[in-house]
Amino acid sequence: MDKQDTKKKQVAILEGRERNTRQKALLEKEISRRPKLLTNIRDEVAGMRFCVTNIFVDNDILLFRFGLHNRSQIGYTIDFIRFLYTRCEKNGKKTAVQQLEQQPLFSFNRPEEVAALSSCDFTVALPKFTIPDKKVLIIEIQERNGGRHFYYKLKNKQLINAEILFPEIVGKP
Repeated sequence: MDKQDTKKKQVAILEGRERNTRQKALLEKEISRRPKLLTNIRDEVAGMRFCVTNIFVDNDILLFRFGLHNRSQIGYTIDFIRFLYTRCEKNGKKTAVQQLEQQPLFSFNRPEEVAALSSCDFTVALPKFTIPDKKVLIIEIQERNGGRHFYYKLKNKQLINAEILFPEIVGKP
């Protein structure tokens, strides 16, 4: 195989998930104009609130809109955000837990820090997936040099109810 054939195959494999700058700007604009619908998907730790405000689907991409609200007098610097798909495998009497990390494709407005007494909204795009019964997607956000960590477990039911971002385009060739 020569290098040209390899490049063509790589593009063909990723073509559905790749978005150019214009497409990303359109996605960001559409997401920002939508109302925040999910109010019960949240976690609170030491003056910080993390919430999933929307889950959207666009072709083969899931887009999660998150909110971080700092109600404390100390800024919250994000060390990392991870998305872990957890699957339990049982072998006889032993149970092994396997965690597979989902790598984000891109994000919008992801903050480095949430200042004291402020809020921010941001969006993270992941490859489309569903979660088998009794398994979860863990969204983990950790504070740099601090103790305020979020470890939220998202169930398949919440993914299945994702809102289609551009319903007028779905089904057209």
